[in-house]
Amino acid sequence: MLLRQIQYFQAVVEHKSFTEAADACHISQSAISQQIKALE
Repeated sequence: MLLRQIQYFQAVVEHKSFTEAADACHISQSAISQQIKALE
C-alpha cells in the first residue's frame, strides 16, 4: 500500500491539485486525501 500512497502523492505534486490528481489516478478526491493522510 505504501507504494500506491507515494504514487498518489507524486500525482498531487505533479498536478498541484488534489482533484486533478484524483481524476488522473481514477479515484475520488476524498480517497486520495485519505491516502495522503495515511502516508503522513
